[in-house]
Amino acid sequence: MSRRADLAAAVLGLLLLGYTTARASRIPITHDEAFTYLHFVDVPLRAALLMEGPEPTNDHVLNTLLMKGSAAAFGPSEPALRLPGLLAHASVLLFSWLLLRRAAPPAVALGAFALANANRLLLELLSLARGYGLSLGFVLPAIYLAARSLEREEGSLRHEWGAWALLALGVWAQLTALYPLAAVGALLLVAHSGRLRDEPLARRVASFARRLAPAAAAGVFLLAVLGPSLLRIVREGRFTFGGRAGLWHDTAGSLVFLSLFPAPGFDAAIPWAKAGLAILLAAIAATLPLSLRVGRPGPRRRVALALAALPLLAAGAVEALHLVGGMAFPTDRMAIFFVPLVGLGAGGAGSALAALGGRWSKASGAALAILGLGVSLHLLRVVDLSRSSLWWFDADAPRVLADLEALRRADGRAEPLRVGSISHCEPALNFYRRVDALYWLAPVERTRPGEGGYDYWYAIDEDEAGARSRGLVAVRRYERTGNALWRRPRPGDGAAGALTPAP
Repeated sequence: MSRRADLAAAVLGLLLLGYTTARASRIPITHDEAFTYLHFVDVPLRAALLMEGPEPTNDHVLNTLLMKGSAAAFGPSEPALRLPGLLAHASVLLFSWLLLRRAAPPAVALGAFALANANRLLLELLSLARGYGLSLGFVLPAIYLAARSLEREEGSLRHEWGAWALLALGVWAQLTALYPLAAVGALLLVAHSGRLRDEPLARRVASFARRLAPAAAAGVFLLAVLGPSLLRIVREGRFTFGGRAGLWHDTAGSLVFLSLFPAPGFDAAIPWAKAGLAILLAAIAATLPLSLRVGRPGPRRRVALALAALPLLAAGAVEALHLVGGMAFPTDRMAIFFVPLVGLGAGGAGSALAALGGRWSKASGAALAILGLGVSLHLLRVVDLSRSSLWWFDADAPRVLADLEALRRADGRAEPLRVGSISHCEPALNFYRRVDALYWLAPVERTRPGEGGYDYWYAIDEDEAGARSRGLVAVRRYERTGNALWRRPRPGDGAAGALTPAP
């Protein structure tokens, strides 16, 4: 690997990490982050460990524990709560490059590095305090250690212990890491079975027992830390959340949609992007039998083939758990692990093709370079440092609270202001009320506009018709979200009401 390729990867990686860091420091708290803080972080430790609270799947346990530690050390600000995700992003960048530089020539590695990392949805989740991004900070180094084992003809049990330990931490951070865990585990077991095919049965059994020990230890650990909570989630049917139409429609379709959104005209690009993804996956799948026919693979080509196999094995794990356990197909943020896996798979496939030499080498390098450049240019079109695109409705929460305080002063109220809000927006408002000690505001309660004896209601644009039907008057509207503050009419409002755009 040339120094210029290392430098190019470092520059791109630092730019991407700088982007997520800027987002983490500037974007207001989002619904799921605020909900986690209110119900699992700023409460006794037992609630976080055992998912004891409403919506237990919102408690991504290891992420919650790290949020708790970071808040204790630095205070409950947005950047502090999101610090674990930023550290995970640094891990994803570092280990995805270390993997690709071990397996692929420079052009292929750089294109695949951009494909694996310059994804809008991936960067969104790595810049927020959620377990989806945090889990990848463990999964990528686990894949790296697994690759180090595969480089050796006899394997490396030490590296495999490390890989399984990191995979277990990834699942502790977010349950959907079970899919990459299954993919890496299958890869290691298949590779080991190939090493032992000519050995006596007794030696094969003993060797497999040693290789299964780290997997068994990971399983015991996960049952200990997640077992009771998983039983509750299963009883409540929460593992059924997701898609039912199929892996391609639900998982691939949602990832393509949210990776393109919100670029201008993105909806017209969706069929083309899905067609391109289908071609890429078909090329990755075709690479495996083609490369295996070209002699016995050396260490570098074994790693390349392993990377190419990973997204296919993860897809197989999704299908298997759907057929056997009835689990839904993961969608959007729950399927985010596929983004780096497909990037790594493309790099592995490109490297395997480049090893054939001649036109194959030039074509694979050019194709990956074009793909990497394309996703990087698209990312530039959707850069946003002001709001989350998944939880867009919380972008104005700090401005709403400032307006409520000003309205309270204008009303001359001495007692705390009572505000009702729909479920979308309530956690963020209560987060700021708690961490900023805004005791002029009573705890915000969930309700629809016009219900209950509140002073004001805060609602998204979809509730405007209901608010007007109850005779409410809009006193502030927020252009970034379309949300509005409502109150009951007062003398002097006039026929036009009291609508005032937020500054």
